[in-house]
Amino acid sequence: MSRSTGDKDGGELARTFDYWSPAFAPDPYPLLRRLRADCPVARSDELEGFYILSRYEDVNAALRDHATFTSTVMTAPAIPV
Repeated sequence: MSRSTGDKDGGELARTFDYWSPAFAPDPYPLLRRLRADCPVARSDELEGFYILSRYEDVNAALRDHATFTSTVMTAPAIPV
């Protein structure tokens, strides 16, 4: 799995990515396409921070690598009201 901080624009896009945003829900595909192209492995600072894997290959690798990527301790942010 490649680890990328992305280009300047893609990295900023990832840092501020919020999957609960009303702007994201109606049509997530352009944003996801841009993340895949510019910053496929990134971290968002929103919602107390989380990692974004936007390419199938990276998600598949993470799901198969239990030593590196574990869900033993995991918290999910509350849905904003």
